[in-house]
Amino acid sequence: MYHPSVAIVDLGLPDGNGEDLIKDLVEDTPRPLIVLETSGNPHSRDTAMTAGTNGFLAKPITLLATFQETILGPYLQIAIRMDHGL
Repeated sequence: MYHPSVAIVDLGLPDGNGEDLIKDLVEDTPRPLIVLETSGNPHSRDTAMTAGTNGFLAKPITLLATFQETILGPYLQIAIRMDHGL
């Protein structure tokens, strides 16, 4: 079975509920290190964070740097905690 390190989920999935998918991902073992939500609706941030995401990407994503920072920021925080045994 495939277990991704990073998952980027749109709440507005055409064939399901993105919030349910996020909850399934964060409850999975092993949990993906980073679970992000993306949406064109900035009010979706609260829904995403409540579901268990590490971050939120507002669409449209216009800068590659924004995309990279959103993924690498939580990833580096997790790596630091793991390195310190936290």
